[in-house]
Amino acid sequence: MSSSSSMVLFPKHGMVSMSSFSYLFSELVQYSQSKVSNTGDLERRLEEVGRCVGGSLVELVQSSSSSSASSTYDAKQVTKLASPYLTRHTRLLDVLRYIYTTVWKYLFGKQAQDLQQSNDADDEYMISDDEVYLWMGRYVSVPKDMGTFNCHAFLAGVVRGVLDEAGFDTVRVTAHFVPLKDTAKAVDASSDVPASLENASVQQGPSRNKVTLLIKFSPRVMERERMLSTPENN
Repeated sequence: MSSSSSMVLFPKHGMVSMSSFSYLFSELVQYSQSKVSNTGDLERRLEEVGRCVGGSLVELVQSSSSSSASSTYDAKQVTKLASPYLTRHTRLLDVLRYIYTTVWKYLFGKQAQDLQQSNDADDEYMISDDEVYLWMGRYVSVPKDMGTFNCHAFLAGVVRGVLDEAGFDTVRVTAHFVPLKDTAKAVDASSDVPASLENASVQQGPSRNKVTLLIKFSPRVMERERMLSTPENN
């Protein structure tokens, strides 16, 4: 099955048909839309569903990683290879790298393109990728009357659920389109994106839009990170 018609999900059991997932996701969006009156509420509803999925995803990723290792290596090697997935992350950058690489590869077959800390706030981080690689919006056509609707709110919920499960509380995780110019591929500062995204670096890619997940961590998480960064804890 070619990559254009399939997606990486539950790799232990092989590829899942893109058409099957697209139909299911479309039904989810339509059902959710019937329960709300505006695009903001629709995005929040999709985020809630994604958050439930993300809460279960960590165990699936760990199971897939350890199963893959055990089918190829001996017991000593399995312990060494599986330990990064079975160890609970305690540092903020470690859990973000886990999402940026391992979780992203599990969902999309590749790591995300960019992981950055905001220039405006220490508690905000961004994970970005070209939308062409993200199957959530591949077959979603947004009517003009829905304007700024972003179906990647579902992915924002998934990431928030993973962070919940890992013990990293967030204030919010939101999905944003960062438009790219045709030639320079620069961020369009006049577009409706948060100030913290205006300085985000933009990499070359086949899509004019980059999807950026803006993650804002809770004060409790940031205080724990400061405590762990002190010399006596290193």
